[in-house]
Amino acid sequence: MISVIMPVYNGERYLRDAIDSILRQTYPYFELIIIDDGSTDGSAEIIHSYNDNRIVYLKNENNCGIAGSLNKALHCAKGEYIARMDCDDIAHPRRLEIQLKIMQRNPKIGMCGSWVRYFGESTGLMTFPVKSDNIKAFLIFRNAFAHPSVMIRKSVLCNHQLAYDQTALLEDYDLWIRVSQYTELYNTPRVLLQYRVVNTSLMHDPLKKARLDEALSVLAKKTLEGCFNITLTPRQQILHTADIKTLRKEGVTIDEGYAWLSYLVRLNRKNPRFSHRALMGVMSYRWYEICAASSTSGVYSVFRYFFSRFNGFLRRPWHLIKLMVVLRSRKGE
Repeated sequence: MISVIMPVYNGERYLRDAIDSILRQTYPYFELIIIDDGSTDGSAEIIHSYNDNRIVYLKNENNCGIAGSLNKALHCAKGEYIARMDCDDIAHPRRLEIQLKIMQRNPKIGMCGSWVRYFGESTGLMTFPVKSDNIKAFLIFRNAFAHPSVMIRKSVLCNHQLAYDQTALLEDYDLWIRVSQYTELYNTPRVLLQYRVVNTSLMHDPLKKARLDEALSVLAKKTLEGCFNITLTPRQQILHTADIKTLRKEGVTIDEGYAWLSYLVRLNRKNPRFSHRALMGVMSYRWYEICAASSTSGVYSVFRYFFSRFNGFLRRPWHLIKLMVVLRSRKGE
């Protein structure tokens, strides 16, 4: 029923933990495709130490990257469902069981992710929009899935000839945007994956993070332009995709941010691509970021945030608390 795909490149340090977390799943009917992308450490020896006929070992003689490895594994996968897994993470024991039940009970759902919890060098909870309408609206701003938490129907990929783009820096975000055109999406609001953060992770590599942030900005811009047949100016791209630090650096004002979000609402009313409620829900995240970036304007930021149609206060009252904390922490600037 399920093909679990795990790419590995020099992952010997945590590989056994990841493999064990899959082999101990409460749902036992799966194949675990481990594709070794030219590792030069002891990864192969660890994989071969297992005597479990559910493990399928593939090896690239030369390193070809995660997207190429995943496409090769997808081509070999026999399962009706494809589940992603990374070689340093830990899956919840019931992960496959829970996601499979969700998708079997909801045939319209073609892809299901989950919330994840960080551990290791950093800790924290990463949440994502749950329902399909909200996820699709969220994708015009940024990624809405944790890649190694995803389960997807193989038929969605095959029927629409979808695969990972080997030229994309954000191969997962790029694929989810294309998948979203053909099926319903879902994130279960449960933590089904422990995401390990190590000193080589993205958040510990500023240069890599900067490149990926730029790639995210370009991809979100392209997605929005495709939805509404518009062309964004450089300033509009900043308003739409920049993080809080960049918004502050570029001097984005609350009035600018409000005008941009209002413009998107008008576009969606003229050419409905998303449900109004879902789009407004997603915009509440962006509105918080814009107000937080402008928090040096004092109480005015809190006032504008709260008395705006974009505040999303009933859904996310903690945003107001966070904004007040940001304001207090930057009071002396």
